[in-house]
Amino acid sequence: SNLLNYFGKSKKVDEVEMVPILLQKGNSKVAIYGLGNIRDERLHRTFKANKVRWHRPAEDRDDWYNIFVIHQNRYRRTLKQKNYIKESMLPSFLDLVLWGHEHECLIKPVASETNDFYIIQPGSTVATSLSAGEAVLKSTGILEIRGNKHRMTSFPLKSVRPFFMNDIRLGDHLNDYNPKMEDIENLLANKVINIMEECKKLTKSSLLPLVRLRVDHTGFPRINTARFGQRFVGQVANPEDLLLFQKEKKKRTSNKNNNNKLNQ
Repeated sequence: SNLLNYFGKSKKVDEVEMVPILLQKGNSKVAIYGLGNIRDERLHRTFKANKVRWHRPAEDRDDWYNIFVIHQNRYRRTLKQKNYIKESMLPSFLDLVLWGHEHECLIKPVASETNDFYIIQPGSTVATSLSAGEAVLKSTGILEIRGNKHRMTSFPLKSVRPFFMNDIRLGDHLNDYNPKMEDIENLLANKVINIMEECKKLTKSSLLPLVRLRVDHTGFPRINTARFGQRFVGQVANPEDLLLFQKEKKKRTSNKNNNNKLNQ
């Protein structure tokens, strides 16, 4: 229906040409660069090989406010991962980067740690997984530009199912390492009830909330999560997976340190 425009499609994946859309209103000039999705590993190599060419306006290039729209991985999840784009790979003449793909909503402009531009990460409009990044309030915004300055006004999305996440460490609340299962269930139930009360204060949504409680049960037994969830049927949207049990990770000592101890 001609309501969407796809711009920034690259004809080559190993040599990318970045040509901006130029808009002007009054004294404000805006150059919008777009990069259509390219396989993350390949795009990472293309940036590292300096094969991404940025075309700038021929006249008064310093008068333009430059926006870059990208939809790729922003962060490294593992040490060996190369399927993401570093902020340092982007040119310094950019003023603002609109970063898609990442789901955490960071609608407020944040200054880059490695460059001179600002970054807005709109995030996903709905929670697609029960992870910490999805628990941030979902928002949209109106971006205003005048000259070389910008202003973002955010608006919380009212139609999104609210999602709240919290953590609890059983060792901080239970001194007895052989407690009754009923005591553990009641402790966690009270924590979930507190999360739900907080949800009611912060959102006016009529939808049942998603709630996730991460439980560090180091030294304590796990309870039956399915039975526990039955307490909250009709009160939360995910009674079957309210709880996520985890154990504290032990610090590994290197072989070298172990050998030194043996030698001593």
